[in-house]
Amino acid sequence: MTALACILIALGAWIAYRQKGREHQWLNQMGVESFASYGAKVRAKTLGATCWLAVAVLVTTGVV
Repeated sequence: MTALACILIALGAWIAYRQKGREHQWLNQMGVESFASYGAKVRAKTLGATCWLAVAVLVTTGVV
């Protein structure tokens, strides 16, 4: 069980690391988010929220 918990926590940390990099790519040189269209922004933000929810579930499950 401990190995499974460590795997869940590691997977959650890896997804969080990837998501932070993805969010950083949205910024331009001035630190302002730039998207091709409003639809692209909505899709990116929805995917980001889904990834952060997955991180929360995986890490919480691993810790408990």
